[in-house]
This record gives sequence, structure tokens and C-alpha cells, in this order.
Amino acid sequence: MTGVPTTPQPVTMPTAPEQPGLVVVTGAPGVGRTTLLTSLASAAAGTVFRGGGLASLRHVPGVALSRAIRARLPESDVDLAVEAVRARVKDGLLVLDDLQWADGLTLAVLPRLTEHVRVLAALRTPNNLPAEVFRALRAAARAWVTVPPLTDEAASGLAEKTAPELSAAAIAAVVERAGGMPLAVQVLARRAVRAGGNLSQTELGRSAPSRADDLERAIADAVAQLRRPARTAIAALGLLGRPELASRLGPGVGELVEAGLAVQEGTVTQEGAVAQDGMMVAPVAPCVAEIAAGILPAADRAALHARLAQFCAPAESARHYAAAGAAQSAFDQAVVAAGQATTDGERAASLLLAAGLTGVDVPPRVRLDAVAAALAVGRYHAAVRALESLPETNLTTPALRAEQGVLKAEAFLQAGDPAAALAATEVFRNALGETAGLPVDLLADLHRVRILAAVGVGDAVAVGTATAAAHAHFGDATAHPPAVAAALAIAAATGREAGWAAALDAAAKACEVAGRTADERWCRWVLAETLAADGDTSEAGPAAKAGAQRCAVDGAYSWESRFVALGLWVSALRGEALDDVVRRATDLLDRSLPGRARAYALAAGCLAAADSGALGLARGRLSGGLPEGMVVSGVPAEALAWVGQEVAWLDGVVEPSGDQEAAAIRQSALLLGLAEITEHWTAYERAAGAVGAHAKDTGRLATALQPPAEAAAATLRAWNRAAGGWPSSSEFNQAASAWHQRVVREEIRALLGVMVAPDPPDAAVPALLAAEIAAETAGLVVLLGRVRKALRRYVAHGRVAQRNLDERPRLGPRSSPLSARETEVLQLVAQGESTRRIATRLGLSRETVETHVRSGMRKLGARTRTEAAALVAAELGDERP
Repeated sequence: MTGVPTTPQPVTMPTAPEQPGLVVVTGAPGVGRTTLLTSLASAAAGTVFRGGGLASLRHVPGVALSRAIRARLPESDVDLAVEAVRARVKDGLLVLDDLQWADGLTLAVLPRLTEHVRVLAALRTPNNLPAEVFRALRAAARAWVTVPPLTDEAASGLAEKTAPELSAAAIAAVVERAGGMPLAVQVLARRAVRAGGNLSQTELGRSAPSRADDLERAIADAVAQLRRPARTAIAALGLLGRPELASRLGPGVGELVEAGLAVQEGTVTQEGAVAQDGMMVAPVAPCVAEIAAGILPAADRAALHARLAQFCAPAESARHYAAAGAAQSAFDQAVVAAGQATTDGERAASLLLAAGLTGVDVPPRVRLDAVAAALAVGRYHAAVRALESLPETNLTTPALRAEQGVLKAEAFLQAGDPAAALAATEVFRNALGETAGLPVDLLADLHRVRILAAVGVGDAVAVGTATAAAHAHFGDATAHPPAVAAALAIAAATGREAGWAAALDAAAKACEVAGRTADERWCRWVLAETLAADGDTSEAGPAAKAGAQRCAVDGAYSWESRFVALGLWVSALRGEALDDVVRRATDLLDRSLPGRARAYALAAGCLAAADSGALGLARGRLSGGLPEGMVVSGVPAEALAWVGQEVAWLDGVVEPSGDQEAAAIRQSALLLGLAEITEHWTAYERAAGAVGAHAKDTGRLATALQPPAEAAAATLRAWNRAAGGWPSSSEFNQAASAWHQRVVREEIRALLGVMVAPDPPDAAVPALLAAEIAAETAGLVVLLGRVRKALRRYVAHGRVAQRNLDERPRLGPRSSPLSARETEVLQLVAQGESTRRIATRLGLSRETVETHVRSGMRKLGARTRTEAAALVAAELGDERP
């Protein structure tokens, strides 16, 4: 829910009175009145007497004051009660919280008491104080201050402090929903953590009273103090989830605004006046409106839904009617909304609502249209549910039965189960040969899904049979319907036939013109993913971005998330804005994602985190893996397999891992090459740098997809030449050039490869210096440490003078890959301090100190803590004037 934006008004924060008088702090529930009251009391001079009202004891005379002065008051004489409190408090400070729950005697005494003592009180809005009591308090108060809501910045800080593990997107959602209420920020942040970062999965106000938390109890109590029209208006805002015209919310709006629970903003007419009938109302805190709606009795909530449905647009009206139990009205409105929809996402949502209603005779045509619309936007789980609800007896014609089969196979394809899709197409073999009675579009879909299923399984014979059948049925390419042309282009891309990329692009455009959005997305997806799988990241990135933009326009979130995740994977490979990749991947993983999108986002985030030095974060996320029950195959699964292998190498794990990771890679030439390269580095370091002792090329890349990734093949040729004892610096440099502007981390590893070549130092050092600059520029701190370690080795062995390295270009004062804390810890190590003393001095645990030491060793390429400390000391010494 979003509220009407308002301009924050400056508020002068109160102080406790220094002379006899009353200061009242007021505000909505959860806004921090009690916190402010405690803070003001702590800063006041003199003895503080703390008391306040209690909801369960408001019938006991004088209890709010008695709690403060620790004495009973005369119940029948107000004057004596005033004197009793004055005598106890004297020149101290009387603090009374929760005046809305104060008893009658306290409320009668308080205005007269302020002539003699200093009083600081808090009052919640709304409240049910009698009008005459409220007027007396206002007249007696020296200051009456409303506690303002937290600013977005302050609320974000509180949410981050409450739940540091939340992503930036999740924190933003918490802040928007909390509306500046500190208690709401804390509660929603904790709930977001329990929901895996997805705040939309949390629901407020529906828990049983015995389990309601402080936030819900406080808001429920406050809402109960409102008159019925106001309660109805705030609940309506909660059900709507958006601002609404005051005229539609009823007469309770004024009370909501007065209580600080809602704000108004008028529509300005051409004459410059505010139109009263255009006054928009929004809740100050959306969570208050949600809870108000949630605590309504079920019958009242259903009646309110039905009332709201009468003035909403068809799509929204259908949802309200469905919630009210008016299934037929919901169905009628959903069908109208589908016809009026301007995006694929809107149409799918309306048709799925119509198809999922119970108590309505939903025509087969509507159910099938709902399935097709869901698949067009990638909502294959919803499509499967809609298919399962379609009785076979309703499919009275061959065309309907064939359409159902096509949609079922498409759902299997999108779910990542091409074998099931191919099996589903077997039942249509007869239909494919019998064209009589079947529309051309349906026949095209039958051929299309059969080709795509065969491609997904990777069965070359099945692909050949399916494509031949399509050619035989539709003739030459000029006669192919867009759906068939798209499937044939995808098959050509899988076989890397000449011109496959141009064919996919042309097919996508033809499908766009024909309104075949699902086929258009398949073409764009295969284009982007295939380019990435082959290592053509300079083309894959823009292709993924273009696909995401097209899907965003159409409201196809599931498809959009796939393109976004693939784009992040490409950025991680290219070494572009690694911190941004980690942040965006984290935000994406907090949401509900299809399997391929989740796998790519996880691989991208872990690779970027590991490369930028956050190896612990990468290991932790990889160990968590994909959600239970989510199975992903193909290139994204291969990406995860290689990233796990690569993170282990970056983390210094050089134990043999077997061939499991590389053997699992069959579809991506790039990833197969990267897995081979990582195996070489792991074996080389396991053999302590013995030339020729590293792993030999197994030849898997040569038998992989043709043509293989050129840069990977060039790198492996350089490794093989070095293993044979031949000069190979020039080969590693050529491989680095092939990686340039494609995969920057592999460009650096290829340059680093000169250290294994049996070449003179003069051939190696320039490459290492270039690798240092590239790693520093991209923020690849772990590889930067490896490069600097290699340079130090050349100096230590006398192969190059230190002055030659000192003259190398530096990028500025932030050239060190270490964090400030890692530098501080290693400085203390250099001074001879033990882990225990460092922990005590810095206020850290011993485990944390050891973590910083190990992280610094990795980044600096040091084998011992002493070596790492010496490197830090030398670096800092070099920078001193």
C-alpha cells in the first residue's frame, strides 16, 4: 500500500517542564510516545515519579497516580487527592504514561494538579476520553506536542539495526509499510526475516488474540476507540491497499485525520481551488489499516469487500467480490477485466481469478485462455493448477483436447521438465498427421511444442524428426507460421547453425508483430542465454537487458526475473560493479522466483561476493543452495556447479574435488572451459607450484559444444604448453586478449598464468603488472592478492628488482584490498599482539579476530599470519611521508 505523499512539517521537540505545568506528548500507537517520555524524564532535574493508566485497572479510582506516588488516594475528594499528590511530588517530576487508560479520579485531579507540580504525560490518539476531560487537559497544558513519525532514513536505520540480514529492497518494503512507526518497523523487520525477506508473505491482523504481538494489540486497541464510521474507513483503506476518495470512505474520514491515522490531499481544480469531492485519503501507516481490516469480524469484512467492489475498476472489483464470496459477480468482473487488460500480466491475473472460482460453471474456453495467459507471463505453476481443475469431460472436441495437450507440454517446458513435455507430445502424433478439423494456429503450436521439447531433452534424433515434420507440413521457410519459425530458430541455436543469432532475433520480431508474446520471450531468452553460455558476454548483457525491459512492459514478472538474473550473471563474469551485483542478487533472491532465475541469481551473487573478498558470504549462500524441492537443470545448474568449484579455489581449498563439477557441465562451452581452468589452478597450487605437476587437459572441451568458447580454449592450450615445458607466456597473453572485455576475471587469471610458464622473468612481470591494474580496477580483491603474491615471489627470488615494482602505476590510496578492520587487526599482529589481546583491545571475539586474519591472508596471498602482517606493515610504511 502506498500513501499520499506529504511534506514533513517541522516539529519542536518538547522538554520536561522546569516550572509547575503540564506537557503532553501525543501520537498514534507505536509511534514512540513512551520512548520519548522516558528520554525526557531521564534528562529532567529532580526526583521522577512514574505512573500511568492501565487498561485493566481503569475502573480503580486514582490508580494511575497511585502507581507514581506509591500511595492510595482519597477516592471521594478531589481536593484532598490533589494535595496528597502535591505533598509527595513537591519539586520532583510527575510522569504519567497512557492517559487514554487513566481512571476518572486521575483525569479530574490532573488539570488542577498542574498549578502546583511539574507533570509530563503521554496520550495516545485515538482515545475515548470524554470531550470535557479532553478540553480540560488541553486548557491546562503548557505544551501539546504530537510525536512525528520517523523519517525514511531513520526508519531504514532502525530496520537495518533490527534485522541486519535484510536486503535493501526488503528494508524499503518494511519502511513503506510501517509508515514511520518505530514499533511497526521492528515488528515488520523481524517478520520479514522469518519470511525469507519477502514481506508480502506476511499478513497482519489475522492472528488469534492470544498470539497477537505488541504491535497488533496496540493498534487493535487504538482502532477500537474509534467510532464505527472511522473504523470502517480505516479498514476499507486496508482492504483497498491504496488511497481512496474521502466521499467513498464515508463520514469517518475526519476522525481518522484528527487522530493522526490518515492524511488527506485534495485534487486541485482548474480555478486553483481544492475540490472537496476529489479529496484523497491515505493511511499514515499502511500496517495500521491492514490490522484494522484484519480484526474485522468475517461477516463485516465480507460486507465491506462487497461494498468496495461496487465502485472499483473491474479487475479490483473482481478481487473484492471473490473475497466477499460473491463468486458469480467476481467471475463476470474478471472476464470484463481480462478483455480490458493492457498488459499480459493483467490479463493473466484476471483470467486465473475467473478460472479458480468455486461455485461457478467456468466454460472450458475461459480455463484454457487462463492457462495460455499464465504461460505467456511465465506463471507455469498457476497454469498447472488451472489445467488440473479442467474436467476431461468438458473437452468435447478434438481441437479442445489438442489445445489442452499443447498447454500441458508448454507448462512442463517452462517448469524445466522437457522430458515430460516430450512425452506429452507423443499423444499428438496422429493429430500432427491429420490436419482436417484442426485450426492452422493449433497445428503450428503442436509442431512448436514438439520441437522445443526435443531441444530441451537434447535428443538430436528427436530434434531432427520434429523439425522435419514441421518442414514437411508447412513447406519452405516463407510459409512457416511465427510459432513454428520461432521453434526452428531455437533448434538452430541449439546446434549453433550458421546465422542462428540473426534467425532468433528475426523470429522474436515476427512473433512480436503477430502478438505471439510467449514465443517472442522464448526466442529472446534462448538468444541471451546461448550468448552467455558461449562466452559472448558483450552481446549477452544487452540481450538480457532488452528481454527484461520487454517483459517489464508486459507485466511478465516471472520471465522478467529470468532475464534480470541472467544479466546479473553476465555482469559477475564481466567484473562489472560487483558490489551492485551482490546487492541486486540479494534483493532478487528475497523474492519468489522461477528455478532458472534463482539459480542464475545465486551463482551471480556468490561469484561477485567471492571475487570482491566476501568469501564467507559466498560459502554460506552456496551451502544453502536452492530451496528444497526446486530442481534446476541446464546452463544455470552448470553455473552453480562451477561457482562452487571456483569459490573453493579462491578460498584456498586445493584438495582434489574429483571430476563431479566439470563432468556435470555439458551444455555451456564457456563453463566447461572455466571448470577445466579452475582444475588446472587447483592442481598447480596443490603441487606447490611445481611446473608440469598440474592437471593435464582432459580434452572434455574439445568434445563439447562446437564451436567451443575461443578464449577458454586458448587458455587451456597455454596450460598444456606450459605443462610440456615449452615457453608459453605469449600464449597466456593471447588468451588474456581473447578474454578482454568478455570475462575480466579470466583475463586476470590468464595474465597470472605466466607465473607457471618456464619463461624468463622479463616476459612475466609486465603481464602480472597488467593483471594487478585490471584486478584493482574491477575490485577483484582475492585475485589481486594472488597477483601481488606472484610479484613478491619474483622479488624474493631475485628475478626482478624491487624498484621496478615500486615504479608501477597505482590507482590511488584505496589500492589495498583489505578492509579497515582487517588492516587494523594485522597491524596489531605485526606489533606482536596475541589473538586474545587483540580481541580484548578491539572488543571482538577471538573467532572474529581469526576470521579477519584469515581473510587478510587470502586477500594478500600470504601463507602465514606473520607474512600477512609484514606485508601490511611494509605497505603502511611505504605510504608514510
